[in-house]
Amino acid sequence: MDRSTDAPNTLVLNGSHVEGKTGAAILVESSKAGELVDADIQIRNGSTLKGGNGNILEVTGGSSANMNVDRSFLEGDIVAEEGSTAKVQLNNGSWLTGQLKNVAELSVNEASNWVLVGDSNVEALKMGGGAVHFGGADEFYQLDVKSLEGEGTFVMHTDFSTHQTDFLNVEGKAEGNHSLLLAATGSELARGEPIKVVHTEGGDAHFSLLGDTVDIGAFAYGLQKDGTDWLLDPTRRGASTSARSVLALFNSAPTVLYGESSILRTRMGELRFSEHKDNGLWMRSYGNKYEVAANKNGAGYAQTQKGFTIGADAPLSGGDGQWMAGVMAGHSTSDLDLNRGSKADVKSYYLGAYATWLDDESGLYFDGVAKLNRLHNNVDVTMSDGKKAKGNYAQNAVGASVEVGRHIKLDDGFFVEPYSQLSATIIQAQSYDLDNGLHAKGDRSASVVGKVGVTVGKDIQLDSGGVLQPYLRTAVAHEFNHSNQVKINDQTFNNDVFGSRVELAAGVAMSVSKNVKLHADIETSKGKQIDQPWGVNFGVRYDF
Repeated sequence: MDRSTDAPNTLVLNGSHVEGKTGAAILVESSKAGELVDADIQIRNGSTLKGGNGNILEVTGGSSANMNVDRSFLEGDIVAEEGSTAKVQLNNGSWLTGQLKNVAELSVNEASNWVLVGDSNVEALKMGGGAVHFGGADEFYQLDVKSLEGEGTFVMHTDFSTHQTDFLNVEGKAEGNHSLLLAATGSELARGEPIKVVHTEGGDAHFSLLGDTVDIGAFAYGLQKDGTDWLLDPTRRGASTSARSVLALFNSAPTVLYGESSILRTRMGELRFSEHKDNGLWMRSYGNKYEVAANKNGAGYAQTQKGFTIGADAPLSGGDGQWMAGVMAGHSTSDLDLNRGSKADVKSYYLGAYATWLDDESGLYFDGVAKLNRLHNNVDVTMSDGKKAKGNYAQNAVGASVEVGRHIKLDDGFFVEPYSQLSATIIQAQSYDLDNGLHAKGDRSASVVGKVGVTVGKDIQLDSGGVLQPYLRTAVAHEFNHSNQVKINDQTFNNDVFGSRVELAAGVAMSVSKNVKLHADIETSKGKQIDQPWGVNFGVRYDF
């Protein structure tokens, strides 16, 4: 603490603590009748004040005080008696938590913050990059100011169900550009009427919502100007960040299953290298990137998937001797990048069985697969006010696919292989809650995908006795289902990935020896709603 003899009305606190046992921490008043005091108070470097009556500064008797707070955190009220003057500056990340009563001027600068603990009034509020916080979630305060200028942020709360709200009341001219950070929620429903959050008597001030909208339940709401007032407008609405994340996660099941599915060639390489008379073991690892376009609800996302499948099969003695049957199991993890930095992940575990028929003479083949999935879903939402909301759920899915095609040999080792595939999956209905109060329920959904394509390639005999088979593949796929409904806080949304896409791929299969076969495949696709920038597939098969 330093009180200069050259400037007797100057007080400097540097890393100090001042406490008033019964009264204010600092009292500015005249010690002589008729003498007015003009005090300069510097609060620096983590200094603290504590008043026995809750006040950290009182100015009385017609005196004036200018308090400059620098890199300090203060808690308590500042009160100026009628006829007295108090001015306060918050600088360099300082915090003040308390009421201001009859304060002539407050400057909130340089990432500093003022937290209201009750209704307050300031004659002149100057925002220099700081923020004013209107208390807690269930505390609704009014701040009255005679004038407003500068640039800053007002952190406020509004209850759309009761129309209670924090309120900034500028009784005179408002100038500058200011942001409103409204607290988001997942549970509330708007009643449909606008809610006034800012009143001014004039000036060229502009107010806007941080992030442009505020999340209220299933929807996001905008801000509108009405004369010299600013209102939250429930008619300017779209899906909230929470709703978009929920819709995207419910919608991710089909793309997760797309990435796990495969045609016969990408599941087991070129099976004709084996004479399908031996037992076989195989393993496939894969990775995919999907980009799903935002629908009218804005529920777009990017998905990165990685996984593996292992399987075993054996020839069947019955029939024409060209059948084989097998079982498989696998796991995949999909990471989703969602709206506003929200994220989700889906962990999928699956078991399946398959039967394959290959006719060497005609080249015809048939492949049928049945699969059961268990999906574990987790979502981490970043709402419009930057706060987090989380939720998780699990669901089952059952699917099957049928593929038919023909391997046609041409001259000089070339071949062409047209094929078609139809796959269908039913995904269990499920409901869950985010911890911000939002309730989501997805109906039982389905995915039905038809695919027609052709593979062209060449068998190259190697000196070692093996065969190298490079190939190119193209296909057209179409998702037929377009009615997957999701309810969010009893509001119904349609959620689907209906549409077509074109696939392109290149790969190579190799018979290393009589027992060992390898294959690799890369692909990409472009569609109306789903793009696949890349997909990779590696596999090995061992016959014994």
